[in-house]
Amino acid sequence: MNTSDKNNPYPTIYKKGDFIGKNYEVQDVLGMGGFGVVYLVYTHIRKSIYALKTFRDEYLEVPQIRNHFRKEAQVWIDLDLT
Repeated sequence: MNTSDKNNPYPTIYKKGDFIGKNYEVQDVLGMGGFGVVYLVYTHIRKSIYALKTFRDEYLEVPQIRNHFRKEAQVWIDLDLT
């Protein structure tokens, strides 16, 4: 894991081979946006590849942004592309 300076809007950037939590191994960075960073991850438990979107800590206290993030996540869940 790479932690950069305080002025970086993405204070934690994971690199290939890093784990997010216990299950998601980072394969690549897909993009960086207003809410956070999107990673291509592999889970050894399901033996599958996913896009995993992280959420910037500074937005945890902003209800409108938090709700938008939840709604976006629900849209992806409802797509059920499996």
